[in-house]
Amino acid sequence: MAEVYTLWIFVLCLSFLALVTWTQRKSEGLLYLFSFLYGVSIISHQLSLFFAPVYILLILLYEPKIVSRWRTLFIMFDFFVLGLLLYMYIPIRAMHDPLISWNKIHDFNSFFGYLLRRQYGEVKSNFNIGYVEQGFFPDFTRMKQLLGYLKYEFSPVCVGLIFGFIPLILKAKRYLLTFSLLFLMSGFGIWKSIELTAHGLYIGRVFLLASYIIVAIFMGLGFFYIIDLALRKARKVFYFALV
Repeated sequence: MAEVYTLWIFVLCLSFLALVTWTQRKSEGLLYLFSFLYGVSIISHQLSLFFAPVYILLILLYEPKIVSRWRTLFIMFDFFVLGLLLYMYIPIRAMHDPLISWNKIHDFNSFFGYLLRRQYGEVKSNFNIGYVEQGFFPDFTRMKQLLGYLKYEFSPVCVGLIFGFIPLILKAKRYLLTFSLLFLMSGFGIWKSIELTAHGLYIGRVFLLASYIIVAIFMGLGFFYIIDLALRKARKVFYFALV
């Protein structure tokens, strides 16, 4: 089945990787690459918009003086818009009357309605400040459901998640803050808005993919920390166990 979610998560991860790499190397080219990829991730799925506040926070934590570098900000904005321009494929392709044409786009109004997700209701019901508030003040009943989904997706290797916090607490507290905020924004904030019906849960589970990525990163850090610790503390024992 052709769907948007795989491409969306792939490009979103690339944008995240570009930004994290920038925090290490401080190359402006990586900032421009991030801006372009983030624009592309939004056209892949508009849920990427909820990453924006945390992305901005991460940039400010590592480069607070960037707010005074107007040239850099202007070029970042240009690359971001360049990524969004891929939206133009939609009306161009629709002009050729394809066999499958979502939303039947034929003029500016229908294209604008597509951008605003009118097929799913009013804009305010799709994107509002409530998502942000829900992320910081989660409902505990829904939190239990979300954690149940995470257990279903990652068990039993989710134990590595626990160890993923250790290197961040010791060496990278800014990453710990931003990763945790990304999980809250993309996990609890979205989940609290999903209808608790069989259909709502089935449709809504794909919106948790972004939060699964954050969990996977924590797990990867956890396993890396365990292996690195084993290699440094007991190299011979580790190699013997590995064999």
